[in-house]
Amino acid sequence: MAPLVRRSRSVSWCPCWGSGSTVCGPCSTGASSRVRSCRNPTFPILTTRSGRMQTMAETATEFTTIEASPSHVWDIVVDIERYPEWARDVKEAVIVERDDQGRPAKVEFRASALGRSTHYTLEYDYAEAPGVLAWKMVKGDIQRSITGAYHFSPSADGGTDVRYDLVIELVVPMPGFVKRRAEVRILNTLKELKVRSEET
Repeated sequence: MAPLVRRSRSVSWCPCWGSGSTVCGPCSTGASSRVRSCRNPTFPILTTRSGRMQTMAETATEFTTIEASPSHVWDIVVDIERYPEWARDVKEAVIVERDDQGRPAKVEFRASALGRSTHYTLEYDYAEAPGVLAWKMVKGDIQRSITGAYHFSPSADGGTDVRYDLVIELVVPMPGFVKRRAEVRILNTLKELKVRSEET
């Protein structure tokens, strides 16, 4: 494969969270759910030196405050087999492997994405549990790579502040309208977690 002209950067802590700044790109806040989304405004398609197209990773970082304790929210996100009950796009989650504490270590998903059914397998990392749940893709059909993490911290009012990081690279470039639709669904994932945590 010909070398890429440029490389993409991974997501890190968003500097505009809590400051009102937009240095990392446009930010929007859903008033009804208090979900804040920050993303890079441009996602270029790269070309190799041979002129062939390559995709850059799509990155998103979102924030919300959930009116439930961190331990309760944690219990929900590690109960991965029940994701189809509250995460609209997740149709099936099958535990393939568990770690020595019985937690899901590798999970096969069937999900709705970009107007089609997709299958992928994620490997989970509990090194910073229960403050962070991280994952990476080890197998996928339309995805080249997926990495992400939930970050949890106690809020001042007894709830939970959540930061959601996600980096996805597909095997083919996405048209702009499809990309925007995908970004909306990513934002809705955090809203769905908030609803589930506050209702149970």
